[in-house]
Amino acid sequence: MPIVDETSWINNGGGTWKKVTSISGELMPQDRYMQYKVVLESTGSEATPIINGTTLVQPLRIPEVPSSGTGSFYVKSGVSVEDTYEAWYSGFADLNYSNDYYSSIMYTRSSNGREFNKSISSLHDVTVSGGSGNTVMYYDACVVKDGDEYEMWATHARLVESNSFDTMWGNIHKVTISGGYQTTSPQHSLAWGTEGTYDTYSIYSPSVIKSNGDYKMWYTGVDSSSTHRILYADSTDGLTWVNLTLSQNIGTVSLEPDADEISARSPSVVQVRSTYYMWYEGKDAFSESRIIYCSSTDGNSWQGHAIVVDKEDINRAGTIGCGRPSVVFDVDTYKMWFIVYGSDEDLVYYAQSPDGSVWSGFTPVLSRKHEGTYDFSLISSINVVVDRDMLYVPTIHKAKIKIHND
Repeated sequence: MPIVDETSWINNGGGTWKKVTSISGELMPQDRYMQYKVVLESTGSEATPIINGTTLVQPLRIPEVPSSGTGSFYVKSGVSVEDTYEAWYSGFADLNYSNDYYSSIMYTRSSNGREFNKSISSLHDVTVSGGSGNTVMYYDACVVKDGDEYEMWATHARLVESNSFDTMWGNIHKVTISGGYQTTSPQHSLAWGTEGTYDTYSIYSPSVIKSNGDYKMWYTGVDSSSTHRILYADSTDGLTWVNLTLSQNIGTVSLEPDADEISARSPSVVQVRSTYYMWYEGKDAFSESRIIYCSSTDGNSWQGHAIVVDKEDINRAGTIGCGRPSVVFDVDTYKMWFIVYGSDEDLVYYAQSPDGSVWSGFTPVLSRKHEGTYDFSLISSINVVVDRDMLYVPTIHKAKIKIHND
C-alpha cells in the first residue's frame, strides 16, 4: 500500500487542505510519469497528484473534505503531453570548398517544433584533410528513436576533381547518438554502386523506419547521367542492407507528368498502421522543385501521387521552389519541416496537415547562422524526431482513501 510522504506536504491553494495518509485499491496502469486528477466522490473537489508507477511522488491535495474517516475517490488520467522536437540539419560553413567542415550535421531542440534553441554541431568529419577537390563532409541525416537509443544514418561524401556537386561521391554511414551528439564512431553502412543501376554515381538522403526489429530505408540514388531516383533496401541491423531495388522512378506524377521529370529525391517515409506514406522532392525540366505525396501498402509500389506543397504556397518573395521534407505523424496530425529555396537564402519551413495531403500554417522556423559557425553559409536539409515524455489514454479507476485533519 503506497503511503504519502508527509514531509513533502504543501498547502498551495488556500482553504482547508486535508492530508491523505494511505491509499488502497488498484490505482493505475504501470505507465510512468502519468498525471492524474483526483475527484472526491462526496464533494466533487479536485486535486492533481503526480504518480510514478504506483508510488505517490507528491501527496494528494484534497480540499474541503470531512475531518476524518474514509472516502472514495476516482483516479482519472488526463491528456497531458510534453513533447520535445529534436532536429538534425545540414549546415554549410564555407561555400568556397576550402574548409574541412564544409558540411556538418547540426543539432537543435524545440518544445513546439517552430521555435528552436541555439544549435550545436553534431557530426562532422575531422579525419580527412580538406581543400579544393578533396573536401569531406556529412549531411542529410535521418534519425530513428527507439526507446532511449537514437540511431543516425547520414550521407558521407567526398568532392573530387572539381568544386561541384556533380563530382560528389556519397555513401551512407550509421552512428549511435545521445543528446544530439555522436557517441560511437561512424560505421560504413551502404556504398554507392551497391544496387548497380540507379546508384552508379552517388547515394544520399536516407529515410529509415524501424519496425518489429527490422529496418527499412528509402534513399536517393544518382546514376551516371546524374538522374536522381528513390531506392529501397532492407536490413536486420541497420548496418548491412539487402534487397536493394528501385522504389520511386521519375516522371510518375499523374497530376502533372513533368513535376518530377528530372529527379525524384530526398524521401521522407512515415508508417501509420499498415500504410506507408512518402513525401519527396520532385524537380521538373525548368529546375523548379516541389513536394510530392504518395502512399503504399508494401513500401515499394506507390500510388496517389499529388503535388502537396509548391512555391505558390509559400508567402515569401524570391521563393523558387521547395523540397527535402521531413514528416512526422504526431498523435493525429502530420507535421512537416522542409527547405524553401530562395533567390537570396534557403530557409527551413514548418507546416501541418490532418491527412498528409492538404497542408497549412506555413511558417519559417530556421535560417542559416542559427549556430553561427558550421551553418554560416547555408542550411540544406532537416530531419525531425518527436520525443514524447507523456502520452496516455484516459481511464478511470476507483480507490479508497483515509483522511485526517492537517
